[in-house]
Formats: sequence, structure tokens, C-alpha cells
Amino acid sequence: MTLAFSLPVDIANVGLAALGVNQITAADFAVPVTKGGREASRQYDKLRVAELRRNCWSFATRRAMLRPIDTGTVIWAPPTYNAAAAYVVGQVSVYNGDWYQAQEGVQVGDIPNTAATWLRYFGPATADPFFLPPGSTSGGGGGYFPGDIVVVPEAYGSGNTYLANTIVDSAGVLYVSLVGANIGHTPATSPTYWAPYVGPSSGSATPSIGPFVYSAFGAGVVVYLSLVSNNQVFPGANSSWCPVYGSVLPLQILYPIGTGPASDFSTPNVFRKPNGFLRQAPTDPKAGISPWVGGPVYNKEEDYLFEGNYIISKKSGPIMIRFIADVIDVTSMDPMFCEGLGQRMGWAMCEAVTQAADKKQSCLAAYMLVMAEARAVNGIETGDEEPYEDEYVLVRL
Repeated sequence: MTLAFSLPVDIANVGLAALGVNQITAADFAVPVTKGGREASRQYDKLRVAELRRNCWSFATRRAMLRPIDTGTVIWAPPTYNAAAAYVVGQVSVYNGDWYQAQEGVQVGDIPNTAATWLRYFGPATADPFFLPPGSTSGGGGGYFPGDIVVVPEAYGSGNTYLANTIVDSAGVLYVSLVGANIGHTPATSPTYWAPYVGPSSGSATPSIGPFVYSAFGAGVVVYLSLVSNNQVFPGANSSWCPVYGSVLPLQILYPIGTGPASDFSTPNVFRKPNGFLRQAPTDPKAGISPWVGGPVYNKEEDYLFEGNYIISKKSGPIMIRFIADVIDVTSMDPMFCEGLGQRMGWAMCEAVTQAADKKQSCLAAYMLVMAEARAVNGIETGDEEPYEDEYVLVRL
């Protein structure tokens, strides 16, 4: 089947056609030489993002598991795409500034923005030191979800000198240096020099307090992505984890009053938005359609506060965020959305391309009509969202 819209230029030409001017080629859109090409190239990404944010489009809805930021959390950036490398499922690379994730065994030379073996990555952009709470190794839960990102620090070296709070990997166990100028003390047998790393979800144990120091920071650590559910295997050369490499940088937040790291149990937690986040979508829009013992059941109100690149919540564990993502693949967009975006571009380009202000009003009318129809069809597909219900009222029914 031939797609009506497969490239950004196809959308741009809808707007140019509405203006009654010559359409442009893909080459003119990429490297503009005509007035229409210049305006279309200049307006496209700005208006695409704006239209994605205006509605909860089903084609752009994604989910991601986010973990609260703690004193050991680092910012992760994937490596730049290498045309000579062969990527495996789960690995992420940066191509033309966008993050892409391999979806199957990728052959050497598959270009992320054109090959079907790559999709844009919309997962977490932070990583924490690998940690399993007590009891999790016996299968009692506490493992990682598919898509979780963890960092494993550099392996301990007996000839290295470590600063205080340096975190290392020693035989599959993470340790934190208790002193400076720490050299020649094996972590497992030197309790006055090293302490096992304890994560924020440690139960009754006191979490390790950072910020931590990573030896050879940004180069001596390996970042892994979980491939399976309830993952309790130490990251390494196994089928449960995929090394995603890249670089890490310290994430140091000057927490405002009322929020704090995950290891501070007295304050709400802070989560960093996933890559490509544009706006929140309802987490469980159909929560109320299955009543309990005959009584009405409605969505519970979420306490998420969106501030800058972060989400604040009282939830202590991982949260599943449902959101509208910055989709750039035209072939995955709804054709009705593409038509509406094209008409919106015609409205924005009208005066610059035609110098005819009277056409702008007709472009606006066309945009409002087709985008309203697109939203109506999208609304049928997504269905009605169950309303929130005041618990004070609900318990009295």
C-alpha cells in the first residue's frame, strides 16, 4: 500500500497547495532554494511539535517507567550512531540529534531515520547504580522492568587510588569508599574502607548517601538497559541486559523546599521526564468501567506536578508515565493529523509565500475544519475518559 504521507515534504505540500503555489521537492525541503521551500523547512518542526501538544493523539501515545532521582542518579546520553557498527535489540544511538532504539538484529549500515529496524527512543534519560532490595534475589520481587536503565561503575582495581564516596564494582557487588586516598584495600574484606552500596528502595536499611564519585567518570562505567521483566540478574554479558554505552554526567539538583532525593523518605520524590516527552496523557482512562461490588469506580486523581524537565510525586517507587511523544516519523502519523498539520502550515506560510492576506482566513477555516475532524476520529478511537470522583462522596454511595 502506498502511503499518502511518508515524508515531511508531503505534509508541507498540503499547505502550499492550499495557497495555490508550486509544490516543492524533498531536496528543496532539505536544502531550500525556493521561497516555498524556505518557509516550509522553517515552519515544519515548530508546528509539528505544537500540534502534537494540542491533543492526546493515539498514534503519539507512549509509556515509560521512571524511577525517582537519588544522590547516585546520573544523566545518560547515548553514543552517536556509527554506520560501521552492528547494533543489537535495545541499543540506543543518536542520529541527527534524535535518539533511536534498535528493534531487532540490525544489519551494519541501517540508517536510523530510514530503516524499519530503528524506532525513536522514548524511555528514561537517567540511570542509577544497579541495586536489588533485600529478598529480591530469591524471586520475591524488586527486579527491574524492561527498558530500565542502570549504571555499573568501573571494576575495582587494587592499584588504583580512590576518593571518598567513589563507587566501584567488585565481583558483582557495588561498594562505596569510606575514606580518601583509598588504595590496596579489597572492598569485600575491608569494612573500615568500603561499605556495600545500599539503594533508596532498601527497606529498613539506611541508603547510601552521595553524591557518589565514579572513577574515570563518563568512560569507566557501563550503562545497561533491562530486556526482561522482574530482572534480578547482575548486568553483564547475558540475555537479561543490553549494554547501551554512551556517557554519563552527574545530576545534582538543588532541591526546593518540600522535595528531595529518593533516600529522603520525608519529602515527595522527583522524577526526570523521559526522552521526547511533550505532554501528559491519562494514565488509566478506562479505570472506571469495571465497577467493584456493584458500586461506581472512577479514576483516582494523580498527584503529579510538572515543573521544567521534572515530575514531582509522593510515590516512592517507579511510576509508569503515559505521555504524548515527539513523534517525527511521518509514516507512523495519522493521515488526518498530517492533513491538518499541512493546513496549519499553509496558514503560517501564507503571507510570506503569497503576500495575500485574504488567503490566510481561508487557510485558517480549512485548518480548523480538518483538525476538528481529526480530533473527533481520534476521540472515537481513544474513547471517553472516566472522570475523577471525590472519595468523600464515593465512600458514601
